[in-house]
Amino acid sequence: MNQVRRLCRLRLSPNGRFAEMNVGAVMRQITGELDSLRIIHDPLDAEEEFDADPSHAEIIGLPPGDSDHALLVGDLIAECVIAMHLTLPAHND
Repeated sequence: MNQVRRLCRLRLSPNGRFAEMNVGAVMRQITGELDSLRIIHDPLDAEEEFDADPSHAEIIGLPPGDSDHALLVGDLIAECVIAMHLTLPAHND
């Protein structure tokens, strides 16, 4: 988790969480509802204040906005969460 935190390019808050999911499980869960969903390996190059992130992946093909279909797909993806992790380490990490 420390590597994920270190390479993350988002602003992390003390109350935030990372959701851990299995890519294969997400794809199996969504396939019947949304055949356009793809999870692609998308390594990020080093930039100014950021190190390279060879593990980065991207979810593409999601329904746009806050439509009913988007909410359904979001719920299906949420069912695939296997663990939640603090975005910032606890003081004893």
